[in-house]
Amino acid sequence: MEPPRGSWLIRLIIFTTFSVIFVGVHGFDPRAYDAEGGKEATCDAVKRTVTLSRTAKGAISKSKDALVVENEETVTIQIRYIDINPTAEKTILMIHGWPGMWSTWAYQIGEFKNDFRLIVPNLRGFGNSTLPGNMRSSGTMQDLVSDMMCVLKHAGVDDVICMGHDWGSQICYEMGRARPDMTSAVVGVSIPYVPAARSFTPTTSYVKFIPRFMYQIFFDEQTTKAVAELDTDIRRSLRAIYRSLKVSTPDGFFKKRDTFLGPFGSKEVRFSLAEAGAMLSEQQILPIIYLTPEEEDYFVEQFEIQGFKSTLYFYATENRYQSWKFPHDQGNHTISLPVLTVNPSKDLLVNWKLVAFVLRSSKYIPNLTTETVPGDHYPHMESPEAFNTVVRTWMSKVGLFRSEPEEKTRAADEL
Repeated sequence: MEPPRGSWLIRLIIFTTFSVIFVGVHGFDPRAYDAEGGKEATCDAVKRTVTLSRTAKGAISKSKDALVVENEETVTIQIRYIDINPTAEKTILMIHGWPGMWSTWAYQIGEFKNDFRLIVPNLRGFGNSTLPGNMRSSGTMQDLVSDMMCVLKHAGVDDVICMGHDWGSQICYEMGRARPDMTSAVVGVSIPYVPAARSFTPTTSYVKFIPRFMYQIFFDEQTTKAVAELDTDIRRSLRAIYRSLKVSTPDGFFKKRDTFLGPFGSKEVRFSLAEAGAMLSEQQILPIIYLTPEEEDYFVEQFEIQGFKSTLYFYATENRYQSWKFPHDQGNHTISLPVLTVNPSKDLLVNWKLVAFVLRSSKYIPNLTTETVPGDHYPHMESPEAFNTVVRTWMSKVGLFRSEPEEKTRAADEL
């Protein structure tokens, strides 16, 4: 179907306007930061082979024998991280989500680099950070927390404010729960705390209530097909995922069990400002409006190092089950630290405020502050000024800018 007359011009004006706004005030050079502050930590990691029962995969599992670890061995992996302002007294650890890289924290790096030391890693399997083995069983929340502990040890840091987005939020929440000896506060962006107090819920159960999580089943059940689709054109894949309230998204996006990018169509025509006179079809995907062209190029190059296969461990049922089982068996689900959860105003995926209410997240975080910032799934990138203001205000309120923080009682190390 031919798009309405003039629609290409409207989309071009929207893209150009907001790109100029973001690019004009930004000026972030990821290559310079990588060259100046890039470091690598050699970390011990567990390479394991597991078998998960059909019950755990297909229904809510209450069986303690649902997962069998067939083999475990310790191997070494490399975790790449950027170290900024290493002489600062206090440190923020910034953890990206999927599909992220350290550079997606550009606006927060610019905001906080003069006040804090910033440790900004690429998670295992992303960029130059390696994966220990099977992505289906060697990427639990506890594995990722262990990686972060290794990075902090390598950097000589023993206390951080953990700031995470998307899956990075879950890593920070788990750090706050299990490693309060190393964590002074948590900032979770877009995703609320998901306590493991209840029975394990496989993805197939909650897509009935959150239909836009169907893509997670595709990633889990048809991983090879998903990787092939995502890796065909990494730039196009990233552009599709890094959406915004200011750019329209096909209605079926995220809702398919047999494809991820299918709703965008199979035809790809690369778009640039030089092609301003070209008609834009529904198959075309605009550049990421809150990244400069140089940032997007760097982002794509980093993803091309390993592709998407090594990043999909978040969605594997085996990893999700192990991530749930560890804290569930421990029985302690409370995060006693100051926690800030920042919700986007209109996430295409789901209403996260409602999810937090259903999960009773606040029950397990006695010192919780919840704020909302305009944006889809990436409020720290879409509305960086509003986001940074919210974070700074909260930090001041809970005393994180003071040289000597208020004395607090920390729970015992649970790892």
